[in-house]
Amino acid sequence: MAYHMTIVDVSPAELSEHADRAAQVMRQGGILIGPTDTLYGIMVVATDERAYQRIFELKGRVPSQPLPLIAADFDQVAVFCDMPEAAVTLARHFWPGPLTLVLPAKKKAPQWCQAADGTLAIRVPDHLFCRELSAAAGAPLTATSANLSGQPPARSLSQVSARLKAGADLLVDGGEAAHSRPSTILRISGDRVQMLREGAVAEEKLCNLLGESALERG
Repeated sequence: MAYHMTIVDVSPAELSEHADRAAQVMRQGGILIGPTDTLYGIMVVATDERAYQRIFELKGRVPSQPLPLIAADFDQVAVFCDMPEAAVTLARHFWPGPLTLVLPAKKKAPQWCQAADGTLAIRVPDHLFCRELSAAAGAPLTATSANLSGQPPARSLSQVSARLKAGADLLVDGGEAAHSRPSTILRISGDRVQMLREGAVAEEKLCNLLGESALERG
């Protein structure tokens, strides 16, 4: 049976303690279902291959595409990814926040987290618990949506299916997610910026920062 944890209306010190306890479970291969700044996600330590593969089994999903990741801060992202100038500009402006960047992976990045072209999708979320959790775990975490394959995503723990809850080791109730949309996804290759999905960060905001001509539509 999964252990339950509530992080609603707790102090920053209590939140940090909860993150430390949760990270202990995850460093032992545990699966956590909990809130991000967009939707509820299924999280494991991304450098743990066995835990990573357990997510596909839990969701009933074929591992045809790597899972998106979240990190504690810019520096943790830079350990695993190359950061072209455009990525640095976007990160400094929109992180922490719901903007996922698809970036060239460094050699240190786990192979199972990378797409066939050697990239991985990652962001720094605007959610203190997630950032503290990534920091305490010492590595980025997966942040795939907490829903069965083909089902709608969950904005609260109560919306997560019983099957997923039964397969998790830790359930974290953080109340309702702040956004009803997933993160926006941009692919960065050199000075090219391509939008793969418009989500919580609107295209207009990206164009205001980069210029209309700088943003390619995928």
